[in-house]
Amino acid sequence: MAIDAKDGRLSANERKAVEFHEPFQTGDLDALDEVLHPDWVNRPRNPQEGTGPEGWKGTVGYLRSVFPDLEFIVEELIEAGDKVVVRSVGTGTQESEFLGHAPTGRRVEFRALDVHRFEEGRIVESWHSEDIYGMLAQLGIIENPYGAQVDPYPAWR
Repeated sequence: MAIDAKDGRLSANERKAVEFHEPFQTGDLDALDEVLHPDWVNRPRNPQEGTGPEGWKGTVGYLRSVFPDLEFIVEELIEAGDKVVVRSVGTGTQESEFLGHAPTGRRVEFRALDVHRFEEGRIVESWHSEDIYGMLAQLGIIENPYGAQVDPYPAWR
């Protein structure tokens, strides 16, 4: 079940955690200015990513250029104190070079977990983990240990 930022039952921090993912769909990178604190830190930061909100905008723009139909669906939120945990699923079709590999035209589906810490109503620090291994296997970039069907997540559905 997708969680919508407009859901009136969400706290302010939960809403911002959902809004963090929206620029992947919309391309509205400026919207991140209302979500990310100016001192925002990404952990771990992608090797080619700059620092702070501007660095993240570059990462989102890059990923949208590789996967133009990229979408993150927020499936679960857990709020504890100044932190919000987000469980999401990303989908997209590789239409341009990714990590030095030619476009495959293949669609991927991968899971992600994020923990966002808030200060002054915005995300000031994020820790994240995505199933890049599963994504690379689906793209055929690395050996697929699951066989023809890459779906390590059936219990999550």
